Amino acid sequence: MLRGLLPSHSNPKMSEEEFLAKDLKDMYIIDVRNPFELGGGYLECAHNIPYTEVIQLPASIPKDKIVLTYCNYGNRAGQVANLLSKAGYNTYSLGGYALFSQALKNKCKKG
Repeated sequence: MLRGLLPSHSNPKMSEEEFLAKDLKDMYIIDVRNPFELGGGYLECAHNIPYTEVIQLPASIPKDKIVLTYCNYGNRAGQVANLLSKAGYNTYSLGGYALFSQALKNKCKKG
């Protein structure tokens, strides 16, 4: 089970329960894995922007939303969250997809 969202830089910690209580329209979720890594599952509400692209700060990442990042196990997601935080984004790392609870995965199911 996901113990809590890992804060990036100096942002406060957010629990999974707090994430689940938030409206998806207030968040922009980035899966920083490469497309070939998505075969094991992904959040349907996430935008797949590979690590090597997201570190270039694409204009598509909104500054007016909470930006959440994740990867397979959390390392790359934490690095990207720190980078985005330093660039002025309100950012948290969700950690790794392998650690997500079913409730978190269900929150992002489309349709």
